[in-house]
Amino acid sequence: MSGSRDNNASSAAENPTGPSKVFDLALARRMLPLVQQIAEGIMAGRDLTFARRVQQEPLSQPLHKSVALNPEAGELMKPESAASE
Repeated sequence: MSGSRDNNASSAAENPTGPSKVFDLALARRMLPLVQQIAEGIMAGRDLTFARRVQQEPLSQPLHKSVALNPEAGELMKPESAASE
């Protein structure tokens, strides 16, 4: 023996305790309204996510004024109203 043991943990997928239920057409039709409601809720939440963007704000005021190291960085540091003009 090298000190290893077999894994004796049982798996619910391998050893079902009760009879397996067949997913039939009648059950699927009864589930459709619930599935549709879940899908609509997900899509409504997705729309809200894109509609309201979070504006990031610093947790504290900067101690020093930032200085651009090159012209491209200077363009990015301009306020949004001045950058869009």
